Amino acid sequence: SGCKNKIKMIEIRNLRKEYNGEIALNNLNIKINRGEIYGFIGSDGAGKTTLLRILSGILKQSSGEIIIESENLSYVPQKFGLYEELTVFENMDFFAEIYAIESKEKNKKIEKILNFLELLEFKKKAAGKLSGGMKQKLSLGCALISNPEILIMDEPTVGLDPVARGDIWGVLKKLSKEKKCIVVSTSYFEEGEKCDRVCFLHQGNVLEEGAPENLRKKFPFTSIDILSEKPKEIFEFLKNLDFVIDSVLYGNRIHLIIKENFEIDNLAQILKKEGFPVKDVLTSKATMEDLFVYKLKENGKQYFN
Repeated sequence: SGCKNKIKMIEIRNLRKEYNGEIALNNLNIKINRGEIYGFIGSDGAGKTTLLRILSGILKQSSGEIIIESENLSYVPQKFGLYEELTVFENMDFFAEIYAIESKEKNKKIEKILNFLELLEFKKKAAGKLSGGMKQKLSLGCALISNPEILIMDEPTVGLDPVARGDIWGVLKKLSKEKKCIVVSTSYFEEGEKCDRVCFLHQGNVLEEGAPENLRKKFPFTSIDILSEKPKEIFEFLKNLDFVIDSVLYGNRIHLIIKENFEIDNLAQILKKEGFPVKDVLTSKATMEDLFVYKLKENGKQYFN
C-alpha cells in the first residue's frame, strides 16, 4: 500500500536457485519493510526454506540479488540447536557469549528477554524438559539476544498445538510493533491472516503477493459456511451442483465457494427443499487457502494436499 513512511529492509531481485538443474526458486521479486510481518506461505516443497536460507546468507543463490538494509539479522531454522541439558538461562547465556555481549549488560538483557517471552519463571529448567511451544520461544529468545532488526523464522509454529502457536504469533506481533522486520514461513494457511503481507509460494514461483484484505478484494467468488447436523450428506449433495466451485468439510461446518452471482437465499431454499437439516447459512470470508487454490487454478497449476 502507498504509505510514504515505509522503510524497505529487504529487496529481492530476480532471485533464482537451481539444484542439479531443478529450479527451486524461479525469478522472485519481493520487497519487505521494517515493522511488518511478512509471511511466505505454501505447502512442503514450495521453496520456503531455501529462500529463507538464502536471505540469511547460509545458502548462495544461482542468480539475482538480495539487498538487505541492515547488518543485524537473526535466523531461526526449523530445527533449532538448543542444548537440551542446559537450563533456559544457560542456553541464553551461551548465545550471549557468542554475540560477545558485555557481561555487565548480559544478565539484565537475558532477564528482560525471558520476561518478554514469559519464560522468566522457567529460567532454571532444563531446555529438554520444556514443551514444544516453550522450546520454540526459547529459540526465539536466543535469536533476540543480538537485538536484530531483521528476524527470519522458518516455520516457527510447525507441530505446535493451537495455544502455543497463538503464543508465538503474539510475540511476533509485539516484535513488529518494536519496528523489527519479521519474515516467517508457514505451511498453515490460516496463519497468513496474522501477517501484514503474504506471499503465496508454489514450486518456487510467486503466485500472488499482498496484504490479506487486498488479496480478498481480487477474489471473484463468494464464500459461504453451512452449519448442519448432517454435514456429510449435504457436502456430498452440494459438491455436484454447477454453481459450487469448491467445498471443504470441517466437522459440522461446510465451507463453500460459489459463483458470485448466486444468491445465498436460493442456496438455503434448495437445501430446505431437499429436506436437509440446516442450522445456518452464512456468508464468510474467503480463507487464505481459498485464495491460494484460486490462484493455482487461475495459473493452471495443480495442488495436491
